[in-house]
Amino acid sequence: MRTAVSTVLLWTLAAGLASCDPTSQSAFTSGLAFNPCVQALNACAGGLTATCELNSTMYSQTDFPGAFRFLASADIGDVVEIHMFLTNQRDTGTDTRFLWYEPGCTTGQTQDVPGSELFIEAAGTSSVMRSAVVARPGDHLIEIQSDMQATALVTPRIHMPGQ
Repeated sequence: MRTAVSTVLLWTLAAGLASCDPTSQSAFTSGLAFNPCVQALNACAGGLTATCELNSTMYSQTDFPGAFRFLASADIGDVVEIHMFLTNQRDTGTDTRFLWYEPGCTTGQTQDVPGSELFIEAAGTSSVMRSAVVARPGDHLIEIQSDMQATALVTPRIHMPGQ
């Protein structure tokens, strides 16, 4: 009986220590609600759709290769950060592209990340972040396209510059 209790206490302590690790998946998702992102929301006149709306209190999970699109509401001059926690990293691929569309999708910003750069950046923490300042208020289509082979937890963080 004592051995069983000791084993349970040891596992509980190990789980508690893992959750204290600021680079863990549980630290990344702490305080965030999971959104499965299984909708088809019209995002642009050209037919692009988003799978959900995300804000700074939510996260979702997606598998790459492929594209992940979501809507994020922001005001003029806000910084829209895309935070990703990469799990099951199998292959870097050759290119990852982050796109921030202004409402209506007529303009936007793109950041291309070559091959292994994301995996190198994620070494040790599994986390990567890219950001852009948006010019117009409203719902912004955010898109991540990648040929990497990995699973990613994704959350936006939206704030005024300097905050």
